[in-house]
Amino acid sequence: MTKEEIQNLFSQRPDECEYSRDWCRYRNPEEEDTTLREQSKEFRQFWHEKILDDNYSELSESDMNRVILFFDNTALGSREFRERGGVSCAKANIHKTLWYKALRDLKDKQDIRKVVNQILTEEDDGVITDLLNKLENINRGNGLTSAGTIPLSAILFTYNPDKYLSMLRFSDRLALIDFFGLGDSNGYRTYGEKIIGTNRDIINSFKEKFGVDTTPYRLTFFVYCQLDGKYGWKNSVKSGITNPSRRRFASEISDGLNFSLQRNKMSESVRNAVWRRDRGQCTECGSRENLEYDHIVPVSKGGSTTARNIELLCESCNRKKSDKI
Repeated sequence: MTKEEIQNLFSQRPDECEYSRDWCRYRNPEEEDTTLREQSKEFRQFWHEKILDDNYSELSESDMNRVILFFDNTALGSREFRERGGVSCAKANIHKTLWYKALRDLKDKQDIRKVVNQILTEEDDGVITDLLNKLENINRGNGLTSAGTIPLSAILFTYNPDKYLSMLRFSDRLALIDFFGLGDSNGYRTYGEKIIGTNRDIINSFKEKFGVDTTPYRLTFFVYCQLDGKYGWKNSVKSGITNPSRRRFASEISDGLNFSLQRNKMSESVRNAVWRRDRGQCTECGSRENLEYDHIVPVSKGGSTTARNIELLCESCNRKKSDKI
C-alpha cells in the first residue's frame, strides 16, 4: 500500500468509503472525539473525588458502572450501553466483576493508587514506561495489569483520549505494526513498552510514514473501520498465513522443530513456563477462572507447541478467538 492510498482512504467519511466495515459505516468519529473528551472530564472528576479522596469511603456499583461504560461497551450489557448513549473506548469483553475488583483495589490499596495516579498525570513517556513496569510488579493478583494490557489501556485512554490509542489489545497493536512495517514487533519486552512503546510508534509512524496526523481515537477508528476493510491486516496477521515475519518468528522459536499438522503434546515444562509468564491469568481479560493453554499461531498454520507460541486464555476468550478463525 502507498502513502497516497492510505491518505485517500483517510480523507473519506466512513459512509463514503466502500471498504468501511458495516458496524462503522454510519458513525461520525469526529463527533465521537468530542464526546470522548467530555467523558474524560467526567472520569477525571470521578478519579479525583472518589478514588483519590479518602473522605469518599466506599465505591458503590452505581459509581463504578458509570465509568465502566466509558471503558467497555460489553461489561454491563448492550441494553444499558444503548440507553446510556455516549461512546465507549472499545469492546473489551471484560466482565463487570473484574472491573469492580480493579476499581476497588485502586480505591483501597494506596500503593497501587499512588502509582496509577503518577502514570495518569505524568507527561514524559520514559517515566510513564518505568511507572507501568513498577505497577506490574506491585499489582500481582489484580486484573488491572493483565498480560493483554486491556484494562489499563482503557483507563489511560479514558483519562487522556488526546494521547492514547483506543486500540486496547497488545496483540492487535503488534499485528498492525508488523503488517504495515511500523517497527520491530518483537521489540516490546516490558509491560510499559507494550503500552507506551506501541502507542508512540503507531501514532508517530502513521504521521511520518503515511501523513495521517489526527487524534488517537480517529486513527484507531480508521485502522479498524477502513484500513482493515481494505487490507485485512488484522485477520491476515492473526491467522499466520500472509505475514512473513510472523511465520519467520514461528520458525525461530521452534528451533528447527518440524511443523506438522499433528498437534504436539505439551510438556510439563512448557505448561509451567507459560503459567509463570502469564501469571496464572487470561492474557486477554485477566480472569483466573477456567483457564486453557492456547496456541497463538494454530498448529494447522505451522504453529509450534513451545512457550513462545502458547498463551493462557479463559474459556470465554478462547471461544471468541475460535469463532474468528
